[in-house]
Amino acid sequence: MESSESARAVSLEVLVSDTDHITVRLLTSDLQRQEQFAVSGCLARLSELLSSISARRPCVLLLGLSAHDSVADTLSLLRQLHDEFPWLRTIILSEATGRDLVSEVFRAGAKGFFDRAGYDPVLLCRCIQCVAEGQIWAKSEQLGFVLEAFASTPRIQITKGVQSLTPREREVARLVSDGMCNSEVAQRLELSIHTVKNYLFSVFDKIGVSNRAELILYLLASSAPPKKPVTRTMGGHHESRATSASRGVSLVAKRPS
Repeated sequence: MESSESARAVSLEVLVSDTDHITVRLLTSDLQRQEQFAVSGCLARLSELLSSISARRPCVLLLGLSAHDSVADTLSLLRQLHDEFPWLRTIILSEATGRDLVSEVFRAGAKGFFDRAGYDPVLLCRCIQCVAEGQIWAKSEQLGFVLEAFASTPRIQITKGVQSLTPREREVARLVSDGMCNSEVAQRLELSIHTVKNYLFSVFDKIGVSNRAELILYLLASSAPPKKPVTRTMGGHHESRATSASRGVSLVAKRPS
């Protein structure tokens, strides 16, 4: 009994939401087979999402975007959720993967973009784990879209960029880009979580970004070109993980065996 209660206590809270209740039920059923997840579901309506998130306080939200859904409405919903629950890490499950859509999804505050085509529950579980650990999830091509969009956007708010950061702020920014959460950064630097948050807010303000995803993308765009991806085989699929001078962004692209 104690071990069962302990396992539930450390489960990762995941909320599944989609405009189609059948999709919600199927995804929830798939993820509930994984012992590491505590999964609940709701329809993708603002009132239901606000209620479910407030009650369950999930770490990760899987938000569906089908071909029948309004992209504008989904982006608006994503922005509202990001403003209301800045700690929530949202993954968009989308049938469309166009350049503009991918860029806008991350700009609206998403931490992951998962391609519904050729749905793989094992890969989705890995996506959830990575995003929960503070990483950004996307295929290499999709992240390329985001970097191009980010690089072409005038940096109106940016003054001196990274050069304006203090040594400690740079250290915090580097660790965040490595995928560490605030508590891990605090432990590494022997600081309080509150102090780490203050440093992070100062970094956001000086660089001109509003969240961790934008910070990581900014650091990537400001660094040297990515190194050659290292490919390894996991579970019968080839996984391509691209890294750069900022190692926090993980790109996982499934390729045919």
